[in-house]
Amino acid sequence: MKTIKLGEVVDLFNGSTPLKTNKNYWEGGDVPWFTVDDLRKQGKYISFTEKFITELGLKESSISLIPENAILLCCTASVGAIAINKIRLTTNQQFNALVVKDSEQLSVEYLYYWFLANMHTLKSLGRATTIDYVSMSKLRDMALQLPTLEKQLEIVDKLDSAFAEIDSLEKNLELADERVNQFLQSMLSIEFESNVDGWETSNPSAQNTIGVKSVPLKDFCRMYQPPTISTKEMIPNGEFVVYGANGPIGRYNKFNHEEPQLLVTCRGATCGAVNMSGPFAWINGNAMVIQPDLERATLEYMKYAFLGGIDVSSAITGSAQPQITRTTLEVIEVPLPSLEIQREIVEKLDKASTEIDLIKEQIEKQKDYATALRQSLLSNAFTLEEAVA
Repeated sequence: MKTIKLGEVVDLFNGSTPLKTNKNYWEGGDVPWFTVDDLRKQGKYISFTEKFITELGLKESSISLIPENAILLCCTASVGAIAINKIRLTTNQQFNALVVKDSEQLSVEYLYYWFLANMHTLKSLGRATTIDYVSMSKLRDMALQLPTLEKQLEIVDKLDSAFAEIDSLEKNLELADERVNQFLQSMLSIEFESNVDGWETSNPSAQNTIGVKSVPLKDFCRMYQPPTISTKEMIPNGEFVVYGANGPIGRYNKFNHEEPQLLVTCRGATCGAVNMSGPFAWINGNAMVIQPDLERATLEYMKYAFLGGIDVSSAITGSAQPQITRTTLEVIEVPLPSLEIQREIVEKLDKASTEIDLIKEQIEKQKDYATALRQSLLSNAFTLEEAVA
């Protein structure tokens, strides 16, 4: 097996974006224009694109029409994202297209797997600048191990077969993960819909669709957004965890809450999501803290209530930047049974959550195993070929 420079066996083309303000380059276009979003949705093989440019946009821009069966390789931002196009297309500037010069010398499928096996080397080429970027010259100079075409196809055949089995395993794991999440949500919904005895209400006319009376948050909860510290103020080895709305985001040498708190994301794409902080933590102001009157509701019950069906969508305002304010949140109604019933609900759901967490932990281990197996197969396939050579 010989080792050559990649540029000896492929032609490289860099993508581009025709001027967005020129409608003549975009409107009514039928020339496929590929971006990383197409790769995320389709995976290895690209058979269509969501966006198109016009023939004029192709002609008057520094952009090339790429033939079928080329490697589409992201060389900036998401360095290493890779696919093979099954249609002629153009790409944006994030991607380089590698067109095999002689298919009797190099298989595009072999090249695809070779890049996956050498992803660490590829990414290391782009770390010399502020923004990850692999230049065309560095790509051309990459050392490619090139066995005979027969050997290449043999490697491809083995990896295709193995990866198909791993793909099936990963799909089953994703399905299992989804079903576990659905099961927990179902348990939450059933628990909150079935416990109809002992509810109290500050407004006798307030009832949900199954006749369970509810109480507005403002009647029994304190709600506020705590002070915010910037990421620059955080300390990498700080004593206390800093919580944003969606979980830990850093560390700090001060805390502003001793006890765990119920948090609701109050701005951004995940607006309305529910989270819990740990004890002795700094909670940042993009999270709304909800503190129930513990003589009327336990914190654990409130957590499950929000996870199990309290709809906060009506509290969300804004379109460009969704947000929740105390004023919009405080009118949300929550079913409020006696403390005894609350504790019974929490005990049941705690037990179920523990069992579900164990199942999810096993699913995650299997996912990690599948990822490691892919890399091991790639490494072995190419290392063995080098050893034989």
